[in-house]
Amino acid sequence: MPSQAKFDVEDLELLASIIEEIPNLTTVTHATKLVRKRLKYPISKRDEILSLFDGKKAVLLGDRKISVANVELFLLEKFFPIQSEQELVRKLIIAFQIGDFYHADQLMLNAKPDDTPTELIPGPSYAPGAYLRLGRSRKGEK
Repeated sequence: MPSQAKFDVEDLELLASIIEEIPNLTTVTHATKLVRKRLKYPISKRDEILSLFDGKKAVLLGDRKISVANVELFLLEKFFPIQSEQELVRKLIIAFQIGDFYHADQLMLNAKPDDTPTELIPGPSYAPGAYLRLGRSRKGEK
């Protein structure tokens, strides 16, 4: 297989359109950009990431609001230290996946039952006595 060349400036629009298809990647990209501007590696503790909030309860990363509570819940302490930007990206992706599973689980727990019947078409019922009577009638018994 031929080796792949790195992307160049002409590929920026293509890369941006691909990243936009996966909302977490867009947010991870914005978060990584913010870390790149303000922090140095290694990042030894989650508190260093939280310092990026400048005392606010949430920050806007692209068009997505990320709260301190979300960082504390999903960016686990055991992810630290983070030695490089690549490692940060991987751990942020994992943190967002954890968050997605958590929120999906919460939606299921908080879902209200509706009036939709659990069975749209009634299934067969099992009545053992009915089968015994059927067998006797074939033999001419009562």
